[in-house]
Amino acid sequence: MPRYRGDLETEVNALEYSFDRRVGRLYTPPDCGPDMLACVEFFQTIDPHVRKIGVLAGSQWSTTYERDRRTGHWEARRTDQRQKG
Repeated sequence: MPRYRGDLETEVNALEYSFDRRVGRLYTPPDCGPDMLACVEFFQTIDPHVRKIGVLAGSQWSTTYERDRRTGHWEARRTDQRQKG
């Protein structure tokens, strides 16, 4: 059952983080999604060097937040792809 997370400003089913790849994943119910800044800040508390965060809303990858390696700025990209597997 999803839980509302005020620090992410959305309901969350689960989350995971790979320290090897420096990639986070946030799983939310359909039609939910975090505030970008809140999501980036959340994962930076886990690892300040996080480089990419994927948001899976229901069964759809909805958004990817990625840090530009050159500038360090974060960008959001809509993905809208079904989860494979």
